[in-house]
Amino acid sequence: MALLALAGCDGGEGETSDEALGESECELAVELAGELSWSGADAPACVIPFAGDTGITMVYSAIDDALVDRLELELEEITEGALGAFPAAVTIFAEDGRAWTSAGCTVDITAHALEGEDDFSRMYKVTGSGSCAEPASPAGGGAAAEVTISAFELRFPARW
Repeated sequence: MALLALAGCDGGEGETSDEALGESECELAVELAGELSWSGADAPACVIPFAGDTGITMVYSAIDDALVDRLELELEEITEGALGAFPAAVTIFAEDGRAWTSAGCTVDITAHALEGEDDFSRMYKVTGSGSCAEPASPAGGGAAAEVTISAFELRFPARW
């Protein structure tokens, strides 16, 4: 098993564990095992999503020489400011082109705080935790076996 930790911000009352997440605005703590076991990224990046009326896709992107190119978390049913449990899909992309996906995930959003706004959008900090009831199945690029996704904690900036 391996640990992926991507940049995030400090937790607070009602948010996920400070032990799992660090102090930047964008973080993901998860373990991957199976065909792809990953030890994490030293210098990850977060693609800040612009959401529509519903749904958001958060892209956690490794910018070092990690085996994982990016991990995408899709929350199709979430709306601006919403809290609670949402169905989710996790897709993992390896640096060599292999891909895996699991649609059997759930994310519990515990904080969805308005941080500010500009002429184009409202900026939020989203915090929560999730799990996948099924492993990620091969989804292309020569992936041949499943990847297990541990329970995870997350934080990311979002624009609505």
